[in-house]
Amino acid sequence: MESKMDGDGGEWEEVITLQNEDKETNSKRKLEEQGGQHRRKSRSDVVNGEGDDEDFEPDCEVLNRLSFMSMTADLSFLPECDWTEVCRAKGKQELGEDDEGDDDNPLNIVPDDGSTILDILPWEDVLVSRILPFLDLRDLFQLRQVSCGFRDVVAIFFASNHHLDLSVEGPEFTPDAFRVVSSEAKNLTTLNVANCKKWITDDLILPVIEANRNLRDISISENSSLSTNVVRRIATRCPDLCSLSLAECQQVTSTSVECVGMNCDQLEHLDLKGCWAMDDDTISLVLQLHPHLKWLSVARAYGVTDLLVDQICAYCPNIEYLDVQGCWRITDDAVRKLWSLENLKTLKVKDCRHITERSLARFRSKGVHIDILLPEESDLAKLERHLRAREFARARSMPPNFAL
Repeated sequence: MESKMDGDGGEWEEVITLQNEDKETNSKRKLEEQGGQHRRKSRSDVVNGEGDDEDFEPDCEVLNRLSFMSMTADLSFLPECDWTEVCRAKGKQELGEDDEGDDDNPLNIVPDDGSTILDILPWEDVLVSRILPFLDLRDLFQLRQVSCGFRDVVAIFFASNHHLDLSVEGPEFTPDAFRVVSSEAKNLTTLNVANCKKWITDDLILPVIEANRNLRDISISENSSLSTNVVRRIATRCPDLCSLSLAECQQVTSTSVECVGMNCDQLEHLDLKGCWAMDDDTISLVLQLHPHLKWLSVARAYGVTDLLVDQICAYCPNIEYLDVQGCWRITDDAVRKLWSLENLKTLKVKDCRHITERSLARFRSKGVHIDILLPEESDLAKLERHLRAREFARARSMPPNFAL
């Protein structure tokens, strides 16, 4: 028998022959006599039971080839013919590494036929679940153009993906690209199509919402092209929704937001920034139904008044983030009532003409982040404060009988 492989299909017969060898072969007995060391003879010696010369070095190149062929053919050697261990031991000797702490993965062996490690890695268990999630959408689309196999791998990844975020690539995306990443998706928990108004439509996004009932985080911000039907579909098809962002969606109506409040029991994050149709009654209904709400933005919702602040204090004592920027109908008197909220960490009141430092000073003393800085002192006030400090220091340095 030849010690090299001819590459005409005979090597597979030899692999199967090695698998069907009797468990009590001469090579196994030789290993036991050597104290279990991972040493093998050449392929011809193992098959023929020859080669008892202890000075004979194993043909590791052939063994590496056999190990690689067994994995690509979805075959496995018997435990007593553990070629992968031999390949690992040979790799350690070449790299000068210790046995301890080395990777147990036999796929670290580089094959000689030009194949790459991606050709032999399991798709679902390794590529899809542990490698592709680290690639961005641009890389994934480039990868699917390499070959039909990689196109299928990327398709499997898109079908099993849990997070779809187009907030960065949104302006450069196209309807066809969106269909590629979402047509087979059934397990999405996060959907972010913010800033995709150039191409996003109701016909594109409604099937995705319909097919993914486990969505918990949805953002359709900056998309004035979407209608209020999208919000209503979210309310009826996503009962586990925790976060909803409708920022700058001027077409959203109060009725659709009320529908979200009545159907999504786990809502904790609500962004209504720039939704001009919002008023005290609509938001108050949401607050009453969601006492666990922690994040709320009604910036530039010009129909909001001091009544909203009263409702927040009454129904949402655990709120941590409140944004009322541009709500010029909210006053200092209402903001003072927010002092009772112990969990409040961020308060945004920029462009609120009736909110002053009189109500904000106490929040600063409690460590609450305010989006406007302290009012700067005038030059005259700074000079007066400096002169008083100099006079006080000079008085302390005078001797007791200086005035006599």
